[in-house]
Amino acid sequence: MLFFTVLITIILAGAEVDLFIPSFPNLIHEFDLSPTLVQLTLSVNFLSYCVSSLFVGNMGDRFGRRPVILWGLVIFIIGSMFCVFASSFAEW
Repeated sequence: MLFFTVLITIILAGAEVDLFIPSFPNLIHEFDLSPTLVQLTLSVNFLSYCVSSLFVGNMGDRFGRRPVILWGLVIFIIGSMFCVFASSFAEW
């Protein structure tokens, strides 16, 4: 079971970027954003992925890999649902 969970996690991480980049024109049009701001979302996403992997590796060693992977999937799904139902893009 853990093998399939890790496999799904790897597929989701790869598919996220593959689905996100082609949606740039739609994001620009739907949320009325500049191309720079849309590209910034990808940069922040990548930076967050890199920084969080440092902490998640430690947490996996301390609490076990299975609970950390399952909680990560839950957080990913909840975040994805928030993105699906977003009606606007909050600018800073």
